[in-house]
Parts: sequence; structure tokens; C-alpha cells
Amino acid sequence: MGSSGSHLFFRAVGCALTSATICPGQKRDKTRIRKAEAAHEAPAKKRHALRQQAQQRAQQDAIRAEGGPSYLPEGF
Repeated sequence: MGSSGSHLFFRAVGCALTSATICPGQKRDKTRIRKAEAAHEAPAKKRHALRQQAQQRAQQDAIRAEGGPSYLPEGF
């Protein structure tokens, strides 16, 4: 709901909505929307996928460096 949720809350408790209440909410909404749109673009999705792949590779390398997984089925 963005800042409209806080506006509903302020109205419900009886506080007046002034520019000190409305402007910061609109600014937070614009920032949130801009970040969401940037995260939705193809280059951002590709960077996210590359980061995840690198993290998985690092975890696999760490497991191999320790001598394999610490748990194996029927390994007891």
C-alpha cells in the first residue's frame, strides 16, 4: 500500500495529514518504486543470478576442500 497505509492509520487515530506527513511518504514511495523497477530489469536479474552461482560454487569448493560432505547416507 505504500504511504497510503500510514495515511489511513493517521486518519483512523485522528491525526491531521499535513505536508510534513504526506511529502515524506511520497518520497519513500518514489524511492521504493524506483528500486523495484531497477531490480526488475534484465541486467539486475543477470547480476543476481551470477552472484547466486558464484556463492554456490564457493560453497561447493569449501566442501571439497574439507574432504567432501560431512554427512553421507549410510555413512555410519
